[in-house]
This record gives sequence, C-alpha cells and structure tokens, in this order.
Amino acid sequence: MAVLILALAPFVLADLLDLDLIVGLSYLVYAALLVRLWVRGSNGLPHARIGSASGLRLWMAGAAALLLVFALADTAIALSFAAQRTGDAMSLISAGAVIMALGLIAVIVTVSKGGGRMTSPVTVVRTSAEPDAEALEARTKALLTETQLYLDTDLTVDRLAKRLTVPARALSLAINQTKGMNVSQYVNDFRLDHAAELLLGSNASVAQVMEQSGFLTRSNFYREFQRRFGVTPAAYRQDRRK
Repeated sequence: MAVLILALAPFVLADLLDLDLIVGLSYLVYAALLVRLWVRGSNGLPHARIGSASGLRLWMAGAAALLLVFALADTAIALSFAAQRTGDAMSLISAGAVIMALGLIAVIVTVSKGGGRMTSPVTVVRTSAEPDAEALEARTKALLTETQLYLDTDLTVDRLAKRLTVPARALSLAINQTKGMNVSQYVNDFRLDHAAELLLGSNASVAQVMEQSGFLTRSNFYREFQRRFGVTPAAYRQDRRK
C-alpha cells in the first residue's frame, strides 16, 4: 500500500500536505488491519509456531499502538508545516522521535515479559458442517499421545490440522468447546506433562528439560509451567522428590 501511494502521489496529490495526510491515513489502515487480526486470537494465526502465537499477538498490539502514534505525529507535523509554523513542526519531530523510541522499548519489554498473557480462548459458533468437537478432540489427543508430535518445535495449528485431515478452524473450535482453551495451550499441556516426567525421572537440567519438551524459549516454558502446576520447574522437582 505504501509503495502504491508513493508511486501515484505525483499524479493525484495536489501538494505535500496531501501526501503527508495520506501517509498518516495509511498508518491508520495498517493499525486497523493489525487490530482486526489481533481480535481473532491465537487461533487466528494457524501458521505460527505453537507457543509463539501469543507473543506475536503482543507484537501486533504494540505495532498497532505505535502506528497510531505515527499517524497522529505525522498529521500534526504536516499541519504545522502547512500553517508555516516551522518551529512547532521541528519540536513535534523531536518529541515524536523520543516518544516513538520509548514506545518501541516499552513494546519490547512487554513482549519479553508477558508473551503468554493474551491466550484466552476465542468463542466461536459451530456450524453443522464441522466435525463433532468431542470426537475431534479425542482424535487429536490420540495423535499427540501416540506420535509425540507435540515435541516438534515447528508444530503449527495448520500442520496439526492437516495431520488430522480437518480445517484449522474446525480443530480450534473443537479444542475451544471441549477444553475451554486454544490449541496452543492444549498442545503446551502435553509438553508440560512431558517436562514434568523428565523433571522427576531424570537428572537433566531445567534448560535441557525445556529443550526436550518442545519449548522454544525459557520465558514461555516457565510461564506455561507455572500456569499448569503453580510452581517453577525447579520447585516442582524439589517438592516431589522429597
């Protein structure tokens, strides 16, 4: 979109103010598209690695917020130049640069600390054409248990659905209806059970257990482990080995 705007700008825009306003509008459009995708939840990212979808949603939320700031700043700067208030425009540019830098830092910190806090299941309506939720959940459980597919760090909702020969939406719906969670949390529970067994049945370090259980990052592993068991992996091992 941005490339198309710049290509057509010399032919359809009357002056620089029009271009600045159009660029500001493009920021708003991108922000709206990100919010639309974010609203769909983790199940709306079937091609993302399971366990990383929630982090991607945080990035989308942060990016949408920054785009809104960009749109407001760009519009204010354009109006200042149009009113021949160059001093105000330069002040806005300086202040905007600082705000944007702080905003980016805030997004990075938030994502690194809270990548799994936005994983609430999405409520959807089942149609008659979709497979029975309980039967599909049972098939999913059997597949994951028998093949240990959950240990694959590259596993996605889309890949799992293809193994089950059902649409990704049908799989997401079945897990949501039967377990009250999204597919990422569902698969992570299998990984966590596997990790718990390794913690009690081996002398592997917590980091090694994490890697052998299909988790990509230490922060996600600790967060999910505490969600399921209420304690850290080290505390879980210590308490149950007494």
